[in-house]
Amino acid sequence: MYFVGRKKEINKINRTLEAGYNIIVHGKYGMGRTSLVRQISRLNRDRWQFWFADASQTPEKICRQLFKELFPDEKHRYPLKYKSLRQRISAASQSAKLPVVLVLDNIATITSARIELLRHLAANGNFAFIAIVDDSLDQQEELQLRGALQLTCQVFLSYLSLAEIGKYYQHYSSKFRWNWSDETLKSYSRLTRGYPLFMTESIVELKTEFDLKLK
Repeated sequence: MYFVGRKKEINKINRTLEAGYNIIVHGKYGMGRTSLVRQISRLNRDRWQFWFADASQTPEKICRQLFKELFPDEKHRYPLKYKSLRQRISAASQSAKLPVVLVLDNIATITSARIELLRHLAANGNFAFIAIVDDSLDQQEELQLRGALQLTCQVFLSYLSLAEIGKYYQHYSSKFRWNWSDETLKSYSRLTRGYPLFMTESIVELKTEFDLKLK
């Protein structure tokens, strides 16, 4: 999907990574937290290597997911044990061609096992971290997370501006040759209220309706 806006947040995260600090990204569901970090990874592919992990999974599944992405061609007769996976992932960060940013997505709750994994990954200093947290994460758990990963920079995502929404819909109007009028663009901008999830869903629905009419 087309990415629009968030220049202030992108600049803040870039400056924080350059300074060697770690980041926690806040925002309600559908606000585009993961999309923002993926956009940053695309913009900085020649500066940092971004590894994404679904941190809502168990520590072992997190490691297996990362290992599969890092070593897609590596096969073992028997699955590697959890501690071996952790060690291989840490070693891979040391040999990476670019500094590694480990993005921990979908953090909604903290367990002692997750904290133990995060502390292990942070111990050797080979990773920069971006933690994407859910609004359901309570204050005490967030303090544990920030302490384990030394998350010193906080980024809060809010709704997009009318100008940014208008740019988003103008892009798809041109791409799909819908040729919307300014009034139509303003109408969709008001309806979605700058909520990225609504904006994405509306384009999918409109494209489906448009394609059906052509059949």
